[in-house]
Amino acid sequence: MLSSQLDTIAYQVQPGDNLTRIIHRYYGAISPQQRQSIIAQIQRDNTLVRNPATLYPINY
Repeated sequence: MLSSQLDTIAYQVQPGDNLTRIIHRYYGAISPQQRQSIIAQIQRDNTLVRNPATLYPINY
C-alpha cells in the first residue's frame, strides 16, 4: 500500500485500543514499514496521539 492510497477513516477509540490493532483491522497484514508510515501520518494528523501503544477514549 502506498501512502497515496490512504483514505481518511473516522474511528472512535475504544478502551484497550492501540494503533497497531486499529491499523490491522482496516488494512490487514502489512509490512512494518507500511505500519510505521501509517502511524506517522496519524500522529501528524492527530497531535494528541503521542504513544501509539496507548490510546485514550475521549468522552464528549
